Amino acid sequence: MPRWACWTWPGVANTTRRSESPSWARNSATNASACTRNSRVCCKRSTRFHCGYWWPILLAMFLVAGASSLRAQEQAPANETTPPEAAADEPPAGEKTADVDSGAATAGEKAAGAADAVDPEQARELDEMLAVLQQFNEETRQYKQEVQQVVRTRYQERKQAVVGSYDRAISDLEREENRLRLEAIKVFEDFLARYPDSPGYTPGALWRLAELYYEKAEVDFSAAEDAYEKELNAYNNGESKQEPIPPERHFERTVALLQRLTRDFPSYRLIDGAYYLLAYCLQEQGESEQAQQSYLELVQRFPKSKLMPEVWTRLGESYFEDPDKLDKAIEAYSKVLEYPDSAMYDKALYKLAWTYYKVDDYPHAVDRFDQLIVWADKGQADGEAGGKPSAGRSELRKEALQYLAICFAEEEWPGSGVDNARQFFQRLGGRDYQGEFFKKLGEVYYINGSFEKSIAAYQEAIRKHPLDKDNPRLMSTIVEAYYRLRQPDEAAKVQEQMIKAFGPGSAWRKANQDEPEAISNADKLAKQALYTAAVRHHTLAQRLKKEGEVEQARAEYARAAEVYADYLSRFSDSRDAYKLTFYLAECYYYSLDFEKAAQTYSWVRDSTVSKEFLADAANSVVLSYENIAKQAESEGRLEKLQVYTSKTRPAELEIKPRPIPPVRQKLIAACLAYAEKLPQDEQSGNMMFRAGQIYYAYDHFEEARKLFSQIVATTSKDELVTSSINLTIESYLVTKDWEQVEIWSRKLAMLSRDPLQKKTLRQFELGARFNRATALMQEGKKLIDEGNKEVARQKLDQAAIAFTKLVDEDPRGKSSDKALNNAALCYTWSSRPRSAGKIYERIVREYPSSEFADRALFLMAGSAEAAYDFEKAIANYLKLVDRYPDSQLRADALYNAAVALEGDQQYRKAAQQYERYARLFPDRPDAADNFFRAGLMMEKCQDWRQVIAVYTRFQRRYRRTREQYQRLVEAQGKIAQAWDELGDWRRASKAYVATIDKYRKLKLPAGGPGAEAAARAQFRLAESALKSYERITFEVSPRKLKKTLVIKAESLKKMERRYQAVFAYKRVQWTLAAYYRLGYLYQNFADVLVDSPCPKGLNEEECDIYKGKLEELAEAPIKKAVAAYQVTMDKSREFKVVNKWTDLAYASLNRYEPLKYPLQKKPLERLVLDRLAPLPLLQAAQVGIKPAGK
Repeated sequence: MPRWACWTWPGVANTTRRSESPSWARNSATNASACTRNSRVCCKRSTRFHCGYWWPILLAMFLVAGASSLRAQEQAPANETTPPEAAADEPPAGEKTADVDSGAATAGEKAAGAADAVDPEQARELDEMLAVLQQFNEETRQYKQEVQQVVRTRYQERKQAVVGSYDRAISDLEREENRLRLEAIKVFEDFLARYPDSPGYTPGALWRLAELYYEKAEVDFSAAEDAYEKELNAYNNGESKQEPIPPERHFERTVALLQRLTRDFPSYRLIDGAYYLLAYCLQEQGESEQAQQSYLELVQRFPKSKLMPEVWTRLGESYFEDPDKLDKAIEAYSKVLEYPDSAMYDKALYKLAWTYYKVDDYPHAVDRFDQLIVWADKGQADGEAGGKPSAGRSELRKEALQYLAICFAEEEWPGSGVDNARQFFQRLGGRDYQGEFFKKLGEVYYINGSFEKSIAAYQEAIRKHPLDKDNPRLMSTIVEAYYRLRQPDEAAKVQEQMIKAFGPGSAWRKANQDEPEAISNADKLAKQALYTAAVRHHTLAQRLKKEGEVEQARAEYARAAEVYADYLSRFSDSRDAYKLTFYLAECYYYSLDFEKAAQTYSWVRDSTVSKEFLADAANSVVLSYENIAKQAESEGRLEKLQVYTSKTRPAELEIKPRPIPPVRQKLIAACLAYAEKLPQDEQSGNMMFRAGQIYYAYDHFEEARKLFSQIVATTSKDELVTSSINLTIESYLVTKDWEQVEIWSRKLAMLSRDPLQKKTLRQFELGARFNRATALMQEGKKLIDEGNKEVARQKLDQAAIAFTKLVDEDPRGKSSDKALNNAALCYTWSSRPRSAGKIYERIVREYPSSEFADRALFLMAGSAEAAYDFEKAIANYLKLVDRYPDSQLRADALYNAAVALEGDQQYRKAAQQYERYARLFPDRPDAADNFFRAGLMMEKCQDWRQVIAVYTRFQRRYRRTREQYQRLVEAQGKIAQAWDELGDWRRASKAYVATIDKYRKLKLPAGGPGAEAAARAQFRLAESALKSYERITFEVSPRKLKKTLVIKAESLKKMERRYQAVFAYKRVQWTLAAYYRLGYLYQNFADVLVDSPCPKGLNEEECDIYKGKLEELAEAPIKKAVAAYQVTMDKSREFKVVNKWTDLAYASLNRYEPLKYPLQKKPLERLVLDRLAPLPLLQAAQVGIKPAGK
């Protein structure tokens, strides 16, 4: 709709060059559609009464002006005219219609009216029309009052249902409005029918009728759109099968009326508005060329019209949509700039810059974007000074700044980049928005992934305005950019700069002290920067420690501790303070600052905030003081802790409590704090024992005995209880208090919680006997290692008997299974596998839940192997696998079972166990090897379909495992071989091709196992093609001989390339085969040539001549064949490999040069002994050590 009806800036998005377009264009296009495509919606808003009620006013003014003018003609002299200046002062089209149509007619109209004779019939009709006018005026006045009353009433009565009630009421009024519009149209149509060419009245009636039809067309289009939406919804919901056609605008009647007006009444006072509306309607109907012509005609005829800015803008928009007329768009937009006070100025300036950008004229584009920003900033400044800045300036300024940055980020423009942008502003003498621009440039680069350039732009923005409140965010983005560039060191440097630049006391903080939000954000970013820096140093320290870089790791731990401490001092109320304090303590510890570590760990241990790190912190306090003590010991500042027994205590050492050094007092306190805070922890007893040891070492026996008694009463660890009892008794032995030794032995037994512990003191004999047996066992093992086997066997047999007797006397003893295990080991070491086996069987039978049961089964299997009882060995290995899923020996047992099955030639079962191994132990390094070996087993069975199945499963399992890329190619090659063995060449050839493709896709190096498979595949494919080559013979008629020779030669070259492709894989066997086949290709060519029959019709002498010619032709390929065979033999000697291909090559050389390559007699085949079972896998009996080849 034209500007005077409901103007919005239409805006055109760029849809031809770039996917992005200015958001202003997108937004304005939406606004335009809201007004032009749905006049009813427009009329429902504040402009409704302006849009819906202008036509009765126009009609009234027309009729009043017409009647008064007519009457004036009756009264005024014929020669009275209006001065020309009055017409010049008339407002042009584009101003409010009420203003445009008010006042007297133009001089031309009056003159024309005076020339017309006054017809009584016309006067009567005018009186009737005036009566209609009065009725329209009254209805209009009532209509307005009714609408206002409806709004006020509904607003007061039903605020919550405002939208629904308004719509219903206004819909009724709209129907009335449409009725009145149609009546007005009929009045004007009737008038024009009666007075089609009246110079005084017909132009105005045409103009007003055109506008009425324009509004009717908009209303009709709105109704059509509503109907279309309903039909489309029905179609989308499946209620209708036919997709509706979107409606289109139709201004045909308006266009026709305006064309008639501009053609027949070129002097009409609103003719420029008529041209404008005509062009607008044509444009809306999609008739761009005609619209442009109308605009241009308006420009040519009325160059001083106030519509010029809008006209040139509309022309620019029309040209903008056509990629071939962008130069005209530039010219049109430039014309608008001649009207700096126009409302179109900023929009045209923006679209001019954008058009330059669209045609890649970046220098002009940046100049215009800069001009718009400066203009907008000036308008803002004027507004702050009391003026009225344009509401659209701010939005256009944002777009201009955005695209100014985009221009300087365009890689294809040599003038782009941060440095060139800096020079651009220098040439302009600097701009106030310069810092803002570099921020935006940084954003553009960042979004485009140009992180290095983004960093440079942000740094320039910070350099330009170092105290800008947004700088913390910019530096945070720089940090993120460095991380995206995988430059964590640079990111850390920036983070540390942030801490200094925005922290307390910084110049930035002083400058922004009145910006609490900016300071808060800076603190948040600084907090994050400190946290990230600390974590980074901490993580780096951990990595360096893992890599063995001790000194570097220590330095990084120290740096991390420094940053953690800084963070906690600034942000002590952080919710992560507890966790970070623990991390601080860890860093102190690993930087060897044990004093601070102990203090910090103590804070975490005693904290009431959380218990997450209580156990770790409590333990680390103890470790820290222990390390402090060790340092003091190594430096000679502290004597080493000596825990003497009654037998080792020096006689001269006086028995009395001695002072405990401060560091060991702190260690005692740390140990007791651990036991107090974690009484149920399994380490509490150890901590109390450690404290008791220190008391004991300094002869504070009373304190030590209290702790040892508490350990016996509360701890279930046998070793700890025993040690506590021993030291308690030793304390009395040192003082030679024999009575107390006896008393405390009984008392400590009474303090025990369960029967087993109560028997501890009573079973000293059993314990001693166990220890003596252990000593014999160790002595016997030592003798074996020294080679004294006879004496060793005696010792080991004695130990085994002693262990067995202990179990017989105390079968439910805590160490019974251990004693049996030791007895079995003794028999194993003394070379008594059957006796060892019986002991192992007893462990499995009597102590199936023992920690030694799985080991017993494993060793039983090993013993069975040593006795060549492979069936039993396999059964025991598999029993271990099935019964003990958590055994550490399970994987070795399953592997040994598979190996044993393979050695026993039970290949199918072996394959199952190998694959089972890979399934049960996927994380073992040899899992894939065993899975692959399952396929090898099926190959030995020659079950080719199972071979295909196994290797297919292998590929599926390891398709993404880089370490198995070689095997993946091998597996594919074996699938191809299997199809080959099954005689299915179609599938085999596809599989061979897949082998080569997989080898190339995985980019495997030549010479490896994968290359072997790929080379075989390449060779087999060539062999398949060789058959076609061999079928080409010269048994053809003489006229086809030349053609056949060419075909054979071309086929030979193709075959050469096929075999030469094998060389790239660098596999000896197939390289030699390919070299042989190269010779064979030429040999076959020569043979086919020589063996060709004589053509029919030749006599014997002619045939001999013909044959001679063929033999001459065959000499060249024979030479090449011999050369290839010689290369084959040379490569054989180079690779030190002889195979069937070298034999064939040698035989072929013998054919052509028998004296140089005489055939040798073949030796008798060697007798090969192939044992049916593998050698005993005795080494498998060594727990945790795999046999060779695993």
